[in-house]
Amino acid sequence: MKSTRKKAGLAAMLASLFAGGASAQEPRATDDDGEEFPEELEEIIVTGTNIRGVDPTSPSVTLDRQFFRDTGVTETAELLRDLPQNFAALTPQSNNVISAADANLNTNLSSSINLRGLGADATLVLIDGMRLTQTSRAATADISAIPLSAIERVDVVMDGASAIYGADAVGGVVNFVLRDDFEGLELNAEYRTPTQSGGGEAFVASGLFGHSWGGGNGFVSYEYRDQNPLLASDRSFASASPDFFSPETFALVPESTSHNVLAKISSDFSERARFEGHFLYANRDTLSRRGDNPAEGVEELEVDAGQIQISGQFSYELVDDIFIDLLGSYDRNQADQRFGNINVDGSPLAEGSLSETDDEAWSIDARLSGDLIDLPAGAIGFAIGAQFRSVEGSLTPVVGGFNTAYDQERDISSSYAELAIPLVAEELNIPLVYELIVSLAGRYDDISDAGSEFSPKIGVLYQPISDVALRFTYSESFKAPRFSQQQGLSIGNLLTLSDPVSSSGRTPTILRIGSSAQGELNPEQAQTITAGFDYNPAWLSGFNISASYFDIEFENRVATPNIGPSPLLFLVNEDQFLNLITRNPTTAELQDIIDNSTVFNNSALFGDPFVEPIDALAIADIRSTNLAGTNLSGIDVSLGYQQETAVGRIRYSGNFNYLFDFEVQNDPSSSVLDVVDTLFNPAAFRFQTGLSWDRQAYSASAFVNFVGGYDNETVTPAEEIDSWTTVDLNLSANLGEMASETHLLSDTRISLNISNLFDQDPPGVESGALITPVGFDPINADPFGRVIRLQVSKAW
Repeated sequence: MKSTRKKAGLAAMLASLFAGGASAQEPRATDDDGEEFPEELEEIIVTGTNIRGVDPTSPSVTLDRQFFRDTGVTETAELLRDLPQNFAALTPQSNNVISAADANLNTNLSSSINLRGLGADATLVLIDGMRLTQTSRAATADISAIPLSAIERVDVVMDGASAIYGADAVGGVVNFVLRDDFEGLELNAEYRTPTQSGGGEAFVASGLFGHSWGGGNGFVSYEYRDQNPLLASDRSFASASPDFFSPETFALVPESTSHNVLAKISSDFSERARFEGHFLYANRDTLSRRGDNPAEGVEELEVDAGQIQISGQFSYELVDDIFIDLLGSYDRNQADQRFGNINVDGSPLAEGSLSETDDEAWSIDARLSGDLIDLPAGAIGFAIGAQFRSVEGSLTPVVGGFNTAYDQERDISSSYAELAIPLVAEELNIPLVYELIVSLAGRYDDISDAGSEFSPKIGVLYQPISDVALRFTYSESFKAPRFSQQQGLSIGNLLTLSDPVSSSGRTPTILRIGSSAQGELNPEQAQTITAGFDYNPAWLSGFNISASYFDIEFENRVATPNIGPSPLLFLVNEDQFLNLITRNPTTAELQDIIDNSTVFNNSALFGDPFVEPIDALAIADIRSTNLAGTNLSGIDVSLGYQQETAVGRIRYSGNFNYLFDFEVQNDPSSSVLDVVDTLFNPAAFRFQTGLSWDRQAYSASAFVNFVGGYDNETVTPAEEIDSWTTVDLNLSANLGEMASETHLLSDTRISLNISNLFDQDPPGVESGALITPVGFDPINADPFGRVIRLQVSKAW
C-alpha cells in the first residue's frame, strides 16, 4: 500500500502540472525540525485509467475551483470556451450563425467540447467517470447541463483513450469531477451586460446545499440561466445579406432559458464498502429569430431540450488492496425543434414541429482492480472488467420534404484489462533512474452495427531525477459511426458553379449531400502518439513547466468530404476532388437522384439561367463516407507558478497550443489539404495566460486570450483574418473578512468581472461559403464585446 499511496500523490501532482490555471502544489507539512511528515493520501482513481493511484502518462489539463474563481466563470459551458485545445465549433452561438458543414446537425443547440478539432463526437465527456450520453444528429454531449457549483474540478486528458473507455475517446476525455465533501448552503447570483448598446444581457443564479453524516455526504445543486438575444443590427461589424436574413431580425446569440439540477450522494457502509451516485436533470428552451424582411414577418426556431441521468457505483474491498466495483447508469436526452412565422404585430402566421430527437442509453459495468504482485519497485496495479452498453437514438421529422428520419439501436459488449508495472523506484538507488513505470491497457468492443474493435495503449513514465518526469504514450482509438450518418439520407442541391472548363465559365451542378445507410460504414480508427515532460524544480518552489508533442492519424473518418474553402469553388478546384465529380452524367444517373433524393433547384440563385435537374451537366457527390484520413500534429506547453509574498499570494498560469498541421484527404487519389489556419478550422496558435493575486479578503486576476491570425479562402483572392486578443479582469472581495461585524456578511463575496476589457471587436470576415454571412467568425470569436458581470455569493 505504501507505494500505491505514494503514486497517488504523484498522480495528483502531475495532473495539476499541465493545468491551464490549475493551482500548483501546496507546500508539504513539516514538523518542528522542518522535516516533512510522511504523506498518507487516500487512494484515488485518475481520469484516464481504471487502476487506483497510478501515475498518469497521458498529457492532461486540470481546472480546479481556484481557476473558476480566478476567471470569474459562472457557467460550465464557458469554462472550456477559451481552452486552447478546444475548438468551439458546436455551440448555440455558432450553430445559430453557421448553417454549413456539421453545425446544422446540432439539433438540440447543445454546448459541446471538441478537443483538437476532430469533432465533438470524438471527445468523450464523463461525470464522475460515468459517460454522458451523446445526443442530437451531431452526437454531442451537452456540458451546459452541469451546474458549475457542483463541480470540484475538470480533468481534460488529451490522448486517445478507447483502450480505457471504448468508443468516442479519439480526441480525448473530459471528466467533470463532482464535489463530495460540501456541507452547508451556498447561493450565487450574476447579472451581466455588454457595454455596447443592444441586447445580450444574462442572469445566472445557483444554489448548493450539502450535508455530511458519519461516513457519508450528499448535496443538491440548482442552476438557472436566462440569456437575452443579441441581434446582428446591434453590432456594427455584423451583417446579414438581404438574400438570406435581415440584420434587424437575425440573432447572433439566441434567447435561452435553462434549469439544471444535479444531486450526489456518497456513503461508506463499512470500512470496505462504499456507494456513490448522482442524478442530473436539465431543461433548456432556446429561441432564435431571423427573417428576410422585418416588415413581412419573422421566422422563429425554438428548441426545447431536456436530459436526465442516473448513475451509481458500489465499491467493495474484497481483501487488502483488491477492489470490486459495480457500476450502472441510465441517460436520456430529448429535443423538440419547432418553427414558426410571426407577423410584425406578434400574431402567428404558421407554426409546427420541425423534428423530434430522442436518445437513450444504459450501461452496466463490473470491474476488479488492485495490487497484483509486489516487485522490488512496488506493487503491480491491475484492473480487469466487462461492460455492456445499449444505445438507442431516433429523429422524427414532422415537416415533409426531408427524408432525415432514423430510429436505430446499438449494443456494445466490452472486456478490458490494464496493468501498471513499476520497474524502478527511488528506494532502489539506481543512478539516473529515479522512477520508471510502464502501463499497458487493452479493450475489446463488439458493436452490433459496426463490427468489433480491439484498442491497445502503452504508456511509459520515466523520471531520471525527482524533479523531471518524461512521458510517452501510444494508443489506438476508434469511433463508431453516428446514427445520423447511417440514415440513408439523400438531398440534391442544384447550383450553377464557376467552371474554368466550360465555355460559358458556369456549369449547372447537382451537389449530392446526405449519408450512407446503416451497415455501410466502418468504424473510424485513430493512432495517437504523445511525448512530453514535466519539470517541477525543488530549487524553485511553486514553479512547474510541461510540454507535450502529439501526433494523431485519424483513418476511415466518417464525414462529408472536405471540399476546400467553399462549395461554390468545387469545379474550380476539380483536381482535388476527381473521384467526387461526374462530368456529363447520363439521364439515368440524373433520374436516379431525382427519384431517390429531395432536390432543391437553386440554379438561378446567382443570376444564372434556370435549369431543370434533368439537364444538369455535372454531379458532385459529397455524401458522408469513410474518408481516407485526417492527420494532425502539434505541441502543448503549460507554465505555472505560485508564491507567497509579503504583499499576498501570486499565481501565474499559461496554456499554449500550436498546431503544425491539420491535413485532410478525401480518398487515396485526392490531394492532401492542410486546413490549419483556415476559416472554420482550428487556428495554428492559441493561448490563455493569467496572473492572479489574493491577500486576506481581496483578490484580483487578469487573463489574456489569444487566437492567431489565419486565412479566409472562401473568397477570391484569399484574405487574411487578423489575430484576436482579449483581456479579462476579475476583482473580488470577501465582505465578511472586511467587516468588523460579520454576522450578516460572513462568507459573502462580491465580484466584478470584465471580459474583453478593451472592447475588441472580432476580426472582420467576408465569407463566400454557403453560410449566413455575418461579418465575423463565430467559432474563434464572440460578438459581445466588453461585458461587465456583477457576482454575489453567500455561504452558510
